[in-house]
Amino acid sequence: MNAKSKLELYSQYTKAPENAESLPTLVFLHGWGMHGDIFAQVVEKQAGQSNTLVIDLPGMGRSPMPEGEYNLDYLVQHISRSLEPYADQQLHLVGWSLGALIAAKLAASLKENFSIKSLFVVSMGPSFVADDQQSGMPQKDFQFFQAMLNEDFEGTLYRFLGLNTKGSDQQRAELRLLQQLVFSYGLPARKALAGGLDILGQEKLDQLLTDAAIPTTIVLGEKDALVPVEVQEAFHSHDYVKSIHVIPGAGHIPFLSHLDTFSDLLKQAL
Repeated sequence: MNAKSKLELYSQYTKAPENAESLPTLVFLHGWGMHGDIFAQVVEKQAGQSNTLVIDLPGMGRSPMPEGEYNLDYLVQHISRSLEPYADQQLHLVGWSLGALIAAKLAASLKENFSIKSLFVVSMGPSFVADDQQSGMPQKDFQFFQAMLNEDFEGTLYRFLGLNTKGSDQQRAELRLLQQLVFSYGLPARKALAGGLDILGQEKLDQLLTDAAIPTTIVLGEKDALVPVEVQEAFHSHDYVKSIHVIPGAGHIPFLSHLDTFSDLLKQAL
């Protein structure tokens, strides 16, 4: 393995000011094209209640782009290195959108080596792309995004940001924040964006949750333009989904538009 493959991802660990050793550690994994700063308000809300670890995915935000095929196994390989210093802590994985698929894969792959206690899935259905069995983004719309990524790199990012906020009660404020955040640390790597879309198009969350086999909380936005709220129906019969919450008035990023409600749900899940 060459040096570039060993590059460490950017992560930020915030230790609770008191009783940190007895408190759980929340691990936050962001969505497509973004970085960990999107969780800043949630992390601040958790002060004193838990330790937090925010990780930038490879090729996004402040993280480098190690060599290798950008798939879930690749992401587990590199993210697990960021988790190693906290192997003795009780970990609860919080995954938003693409990050939910990654969190579930981490839980399934690392449960023998880490104490992963629960999953908190935000804005993700059993399948991101609609198929004969599941609701989701229409296949033709998803394929359009994949094609446009090669033709108009930045434009595709901005279009996706718009869909992230569409329908939310706080759409304008959210969009302004996302536009400020997305290029804070330079452009995401094209390989990371293309690989992330492939993961969204191919991986099935319901199977990953079965493989993880740990208690899971699902949080959805009532007005999410990317993940229709109807996906909740498929989770009701899942063995490991313990609770499903739909936040009224929220779009794809409920922890921005409805921070207090989201934080309360997170606290209840621990």
